[in-house]
Amino acid sequence: MNSPHAYREAAYTPVPPSRRWWPLAAREATQLFRSRWGLLLYGLCLIPLLVRTVILMIVYGVLSFGPDALRNRLQAQPVARGGGLGPELDPRSLQFYAAQALQPPAFVFVLLLTSMVVARAIARDRTTNALELYWTRGISPAQYVLAKWAGGTLLVGSITVFAPFLLWLIAVLLAPDWSLLLNTAGGMATLLAALALATGILTAIGTFVSGAAATANGAIVVWTTIMVGGGAIAELLAAVLRIPEMRSWAAPWTAFGVVVRNLAGLPQRNASVVGAWCCLGAVLAWSFWRARKRLRMEDALA
Repeated sequence: MNSPHAYREAAYTPVPPSRRWWPLAAREATQLFRSRWGLLLYGLCLIPLLVRTVILMIVYGVLSFGPDALRNRLQAQPVARGGGLGPELDPRSLQFYAAQALQPPAFVFVLLLTSMVVARAIARDRTTNALELYWTRGISPAQYVLAKWAGGTLLVGSITVFAPFLLWLIAVLLAPDWSLLLNTAGGMATLLAALALATGILTAIGTFVSGAAATANGAIVVWTTIMVGGGAIAELLAAVLRIPEMRSWAAPWTAFGVVVRNLAGLPQRNASVVGAWCCLGAVLAWSFWRARKRLRMEDALA
């Protein structure tokens, strides 16, 4: 058949699974930047990075900012031995970079980011009936959940993992010699690996919570209750049972910090590493069990 409108033969080219789910993960990671409110939210999450960058510039004499007494204390040598404000303000200590992701202010920004992106990821698609569209286009439920988790982890990891690395890189470039690089490179690599692992666990919990929820708003409520209410319950149990260590592991966020500090070899007091792992593992298993029943193919396409 010589008609120009006839069908032409096309060779079948199999597409690897990553070619199907990775675009979905990339879209999830960039979803926040498609609105002005999303850009504003992410900008707020960068405040701790900007503050610590200013501290670095003061320590290394790039900025002459603030009272002389404060500048002298920040520039004291060595800070970690009592000459200044402590190891969390000393660029030569890994605790300075870990504090970027583990200090109490970081909790607020991580909670905002995970609530608006991770906790809404799957529930938002369920509300718009997009699950049927995805799962009938060559993306399995497992690949779909993997894509949502990967996208959310990349976005949250930009605050919890990449921001401390960027802060350390700025410190290395501002330092008068290469001693900071030589003395902290190995420890920094371990810290970043610990932050990446803990961030992946935290976003996995948020993704499963989203998968179990009926609506996006309901997912946000459950996720906020786990993150905020878990800390309140930990405080109550620690006071009633007179076990101060429970404050460090009976809530997902505090358990997150204990796990990171343990893997990175950072000092911590009154912390139960086993309890922290058990807390994260229990919440992860519970959220997976809840989501598994809601993410079956027959249930979504019914």
